[in-house]
Amino acid sequence: MGIIIFLAIGALAGWLVGGYVYERPRLWAAR
Repeated sequence: MGIIIFLAIGALAGWLVGGYVYERPRLWAAR
């Protein structure tokens, strides 16, 4: 049970960081 929660948090954190890194240059270019 604990490992599933850990993996879910890790996936969510990775998605947030990946989305931030992916979106940032586009936001700068749109400025």
